[in-house]
Amino acid sequence: NLGLQGIDVLRNPQAYLLGAQPLCSRLSGLSRGQTKLCYLYQDHMGHVARGARLGIHECQWQFNNRRWNCSTVDDSSVFGPVLNI
Repeated sequence: NLGLQGIDVLRNPQAYLLGAQPLCSRLSGLSRGQTKLCYLYQDHMGHVARGARLGIHECQWQFNNRRWNCSTVDDSSVFGPVLNI
């Protein structure tokens, strides 16, 4: 799943009603800077998550007939922890 473990939090629109605290604190694997950005721009996080998913789907489409097709081993992200949002 290319490191999108924490993205399920963002799929729930109710999460935004709770404020930034629960949303950002439930996203695991973020660096200190990423967590700060999450708190500062919590209203953007749904769009960030959607962009990450679209990027991964496009990567898988473009490389679908190649040996590496944007897949990973053991759910580790080739794109780094930034996709955990």
